[in-house]
Amino acid sequence: MMMVVSILTARYGLLPLFCVTLLFFVRTADSSKIDDLYKEGTSAFHLNETEEAVPRLKQFLELTRRNKANYEKERYTATEMLAVGLMQLHKYTEAREYFQQLVEQNPESPGTHSGLAHAAYYQGDYEKALKHYQKASEMQPANEKHLLGIGQAYRGLGLYSDAIKAFSKANDILKQGFVPHLEIGITLAEARLFEEAMQMFDQVLALDSENIVALSNKGTILRQLKRWDEAIDNLKKAASLDIYDPLPLQHLAAVHVLKGEFSQAQAIHENIISTWPLTQPFEVLGLIAMEYGDIHSAIGHFKKVLKIKPTVSAHNGLGETYLKDHIYSKAIESFQSALAMSKDDSMAADIYFNLGNAYLYGVGDLLNAKDMYDKTLSILPTFEGAIIQRNILHKQLCMWTEWSQGYPKVVDVIHKQALRIQKDKEWSPSKHQMDPFKALSYNFSVQIHKQIACIKAQSVQWQRNPKISIQKKLISENGKIKLGYISDFAETSLVTLISNILTKHDKSKFDLNVYSLTAIGEHSILEARADNFRDISGISPSKAAQKIAEDGIDILIDLNVYAKGGAPTILAYQPAPIQVSLFGYPATSCAPFYQYIVADEILIPPANQNNFIEKIIYMPHSLFINSHSVLRDQGESDDQSKLGLQDNQFVFCNFEDHLAFNEEIFGVWMNILSRVEKAVIWFLRSPAESEEYLKKEASKRGIDVNRLIFSTFNDPSSSLRMRSKCNTYLDSNQFSSYFIGIDTLWSGTPLVTLIGERMSSRVSASILHAIGCGELVASSLADYEELAVQLALDEGHKEIIKRKISENIMTFPLFDQVQWVKDFEKGLKRVMKDFKEKKSPSHVWIKDEADEQTNLFLHQELI
Repeated sequence: MMMVVSILTARYGLLPLFCVTLLFFVRTADSSKIDDLYKEGTSAFHLNETEEAVPRLKQFLELTRRNKANYEKERYTATEMLAVGLMQLHKYTEAREYFQQLVEQNPESPGTHSGLAHAAYYQGDYEKALKHYQKASEMQPANEKHLLGIGQAYRGLGLYSDAIKAFSKANDILKQGFVPHLEIGITLAEARLFEEAMQMFDQVLALDSENIVALSNKGTILRQLKRWDEAIDNLKKAASLDIYDPLPLQHLAAVHVLKGEFSQAQAIHENIISTWPLTQPFEVLGLIAMEYGDIHSAIGHFKKVLKIKPTVSAHNGLGETYLKDHIYSKAIESFQSALAMSKDDSMAADIYFNLGNAYLYGVGDLLNAKDMYDKTLSILPTFEGAIIQRNILHKQLCMWTEWSQGYPKVVDVIHKQALRIQKDKEWSPSKHQMDPFKALSYNFSVQIHKQIACIKAQSVQWQRNPKISIQKKLISENGKIKLGYISDFAETSLVTLISNILTKHDKSKFDLNVYSLTAIGEHSILEARADNFRDISGISPSKAAQKIAEDGIDILIDLNVYAKGGAPTILAYQPAPIQVSLFGYPATSCAPFYQYIVADEILIPPANQNNFIEKIIYMPHSLFINSHSVLRDQGESDDQSKLGLQDNQFVFCNFEDHLAFNEEIFGVWMNILSRVEKAVIWFLRSPAESEEYLKKEASKRGIDVNRLIFSTFNDPSSSLRMRSKCNTYLDSNQFSSYFIGIDTLWSGTPLVTLIGERMSSRVSASILHAIGCGELVASSLADYEELAVQLALDEGHKEIIKRKISENIMTFPLFDQVQWVKDFEKGLKRVMKDFKEKKSPSHVWIKDEADEQTNLFLHQELI
């Protein structure tokens, strides 16, 4: 009792006697429970009953939190055990927190530094791991385990020579031991020094010819070198040495998969299943089927696992398959089931990431998606896919401070992935890559954009089943060029555009084929106007490619490429001898299976041709074309007051997705509002969640948030009519407005743009010149601002521009679909002729003789 009183008095001062007495009885009542928890937790830990130990040790620490002095020794021991136990349960984030506490309490303990290093290492924080492994090694220089940890951390950082030095020091300490040699071999292999790595594994095998790790790693290297038979020999030997371990057999099956020998791979997995009561082989088969687009088989394999014995990875794999097949509700359900079972931090990180993608792409829930990416990165800060996806979301939500903070990490990930694909043609970033289309809204250099496209191209080619050979028909059997258009045709505007183009093709020279990747959409008009319409939704890319090849397509035109609705996984099989990128993706695909891209000399000046691996078909005017004759006279839209607009306001507008916005151009827009007193700026509510952030940014710049108007357009005709309420369209600076810009000009509204270096930032410049309004193309942000302000404040100038647009709509090339199709056909005939003559693809210029001098002048002016 006196001890309790003295402690309380020392900590809190004098207390009333009844409080001291009450606390004494509480302490006495609780002490038995506390002691029991400690004994049960430590006993369970020593018996390797980790799942039983962890909650008891946590509860012990919580109950003694306010009375640490009496349990100082026990708390330290419990914290040690809890940290180690959490590591065993793969709860690395929590383990790291407890190890950090231990380091702070006992900074001179090498074991606590080593434990913290382990936790950081498994989280992918190699710099932190290295720091604490080195600290532990300073305290215990002769401890080879610390040196091995240092080597592994260096390897994680890509510092291979430093890693090898650390492993060599560990080897000097051990004198005789396989582990350092194995680690050096693994490091050399990761550094792509395959021959040196195999020499190291051979040294191990010379001492122990039955070392399974050396045999397995050597087999993996031989697989990388495509020395298939030697790889198979090493892996078979490894498998025969331990009949109780199915892992070498699974590696062997992987070699057969890479060779395209799927029947052999399946036979091995079926052998594993018959020998071991495992579900993992079914999961592997599911993953194989998913990667090659055989969704039906993949779902079957994962469901078989869940029927035998539900596992976290099976739920996750099934979710990924549903995600790939756009069945989002089932994907979310599967990921949530996986999370409910998950006890592994690294697995949970992957599930949270997948769930974020499902929320984002399936239901458009940006905030929930961001939360999932946040959780992924709290567990594994180096998770590349989450670093990229969260940064894209920050940009789309116009959270520019957070976006700028994450931007350097995104660039670092891209550089690392680009270096890796150069070294390893077998590697694919899979879901960790940046979406090349969304990347076009970033202010990356041309070189970085090309790197992103090349990463995507390798990923697409990696998914191609190497065993499948597409059987092609002879070209042009009836004398016509067989033309194929491929897309998901989910957008009504694209259906309208292509259906109009189909009516204007010369059917005596072209056989017209349309391939739809989805069964959703207004396809009846395409079916009516095409010579052959095929719904290829629901079949694998290889089967879709085979159908296209069987149709004898000469020229296959991908209308989306890496944009949503593109078909690169199909075109990777090269089902047509000539494959073309048109409209949807204004950049290089960096893929050898796209031979041409269609553009004009404003979009891709000759000086920029080296940024493209495709050859360019140059249209004489603008690449872009549209026709709104069916929409032009469909009556009036709602009055301005219903849209939040007033009659006395000057209305600027931008109807792009907010991903295209950035702090730089938004600042210019706010400058314009500050200079034009009665002006407002009208945005599309896309996404709705970014509205509050844009208003905050406006407030920071002293602009009344009520001068930002947000609306939703429900259909193309209302969208077009509502554009007529806009007085001047303000284009984005990194990603031009595309067909929205054409719609805007058709409605008679001036469009102000800033021409950039990249193709995606030159689109509006192209369409403005195609309607004879090149004076609306700015060459700097300052010029852009002045052009916009002049249109708002100089009524006479605005009317001259509007009259010019109205007159030129019917006389300039931008809306002349008949001439556009004729010009396009000239280019198609030329590339077909070159192919028949066995000439390599080359740039093609289609010149309208009457306008040749004009085009040359415009081109020189822009350059």
